Amino acid sequence: MENVEIKKLTEKFGTPLYAYSKESIVKEYRSFAHALKGIGGRIHYAVKANANVELLKILKREGCSFDVDSEGEMRAATKAGARGKDIIFTGPGKSSEELAFAIQKGCRYIAVESLQEAALIKKLARTLLKKIDVSIRVNPDIRFKTHAYIATGEKKHKFGVSPQNALRIFEFIKQSKYVRLVGINAHIGCQIENPDTRKLLAARLISIALTLNAKGAAIQYIDLGGGFPYDYRHQKTFDAKKYFEPTARLFKRYPQFTLVIEPGRRIVAGAGILLAKVLYTKENYGNHFTVIDAAMNDLIRPALYGATHRIVPLQATSRPKQLTSVVGPICESADFFANRISLPLMKPGEFLAVLDTGAYGFIMSSNYGLRRKPAEILVDQNKYRLIRKRQTYEQAL
Repeated sequence: MENVEIKKLTEKFGTPLYAYSKESIVKEYRSFAHALKGIGGRIHYAVKANANVELLKILKREGCSFDVDSEGEMRAATKAGARGKDIIFTGPGKSSEELAFAIQKGCRYIAVESLQEAALIKKLARTLLKKIDVSIRVNPDIRFKTHAYIATGEKKHKFGVSPQNALRIFEFIKQSKYVRLVGINAHIGCQIENPDTRKLLAARLISIALTLNAKGAAIQYIDLGGGFPYDYRHQKTFDAKKYFEPTARLFKRYPQFTLVIEPGRRIVAGAGILLAKVLYTKENYGNHFTVIDAAMNDLIRPALYGATHRIVPLQATSRPKQLTSVVGPICESADFFANRISLPLMKPGEFLAVLDTGAYGFIMSSNYGLRRKPAEILVDQNKYRLIRKRQTYEQAL
């Protein structure tokens, strides 16, 4: 990883262990910044992908802003140096305490998901005597091919409101001297590979914004959310500039609007690896298993989504390869990382790296089985440092 031998990390910090490349994070962020350079626009990193404050600091120094879904994520962004206007607050279920915190913080905007939420924001802003800008999250009913659990933009989903209800929300808040509508936003899901799908979303949101502005709104932000593609299987390159070309042409026709995007996975996924030690190997009825010390509580994506991560041994070997299932130590059949993949025959005490785990890895980890959450390491050229200690058992209990 960069100029650091990964084996040294396992020797010093033990396993399971997450490690991240600073260079990878910066490179991915800059690819988005370059893609939007010609049309302006704002990049708000989706903190839910990986909320480690040290990684957020890297992005903040690059000029990145943040998209948060909770008060905790807002506090993490603030700890990383973000000011109120660097933050947008999204999510379908914000509590009154979280909304009050966001209003006091002075977020760039809060994404409204219902008329009831708009009423609560209006009440809190009046009580706090604080002005706050809002966006309305629209459900555009756009379907595309992806995993059912990460599709969020169809009318059957809980997210956002219909264009008709967006108009009702605007009519409700427009008389308030504390609440101002400044944006329309949507997030239709993850792994949106087709650039024309992104353009279609932009066109629908712009159409809604034009309708609302004709009725007296002052919408300036068109927020297309995140969901940019990441290929876990083959590591295909992602040309952000080419991807945005259809959308960029559309926005050049409407210079009154500022494009906002919320990349998360695309920026950090490839920066991270999960390191694990082989505990045992065994064979049952012709099925071979490699048992490691990492488990589904450390990385739940394979169990939750059937996600595929590449797995590689840290040590070179001339041993013949065989089909093996890489599994964890928890008493669940879902506790696996890969089924029947080709790996050299591993020996107890050797190490494997589960690749592309920078997004939705540690952040979704748990103490299931009263297992301790792993440590996190940041690699920067030929240096590395601990950015989160491994939990103690006292903290896990």
